[in-house]
Amino acid sequence: MEMVAKVPTSRLLLASLSTLFAVTDSEIPWELSWKHLPYVLQIIQSHTSGLIDACGSLHYILKQCRRHHLSIPKSVLDTVPYLIPHLTHHCKQRSHEALNAIASGSDEESQVLLDSNILDVLNQVLDDWDWRLEACTLIAKFTAGNARQIACVVDNGTMTKVMNIVRNPDKGMKIWREA
Repeated sequence: MEMVAKVPTSRLLLASLSTLFAVTDSEIPWELSWKHLPYVLQIIQSHTSGLIDACGSLHYILKQCRRHHLSIPKSVLDTVPYLIPHLTHHCKQRSHEALNAIASGSDEESQVLLDSNILDVLNQVLDDWDWRLEACTLIAKFTAGNARQIACVVDNGTMTKVMNIVRNPDKGMKIWREA
């Protein structure tokens, strides 16, 4: 008889949150999601197994924050420096979604991303054909921000790469439009 390793209930919850978000539009009760936010952030900070699920769950929780017209919690903003490197990791899609949800917030919330040197990572991602669209989406959110944020994008050299994409529309119309 084959033994199946026990999966911690908290891991199952993360996988469930992530899967439910991806499959259905039904909303998980806010209290349930909110209660598990510290565990989700702990996984992201520790780079343990379950990282893809944790990033997906964080994205879901951030979308719920927006629906409830709540600011992003400080604990999430403090986790941003741990989340940004995952843009070049195997869970880049899920981390992009979570970072995009943060960038969609207030200028102060977006500034946390810029202060955490997200533009350095986005410059690398702009060189990856498969992820240019996602990088351009995040950059567009910063250029829709305040003058300081726009200057940061320009001064970092990111805008030069974006302009090169604009000059070559034959590389993909969706990417060109976002750029």
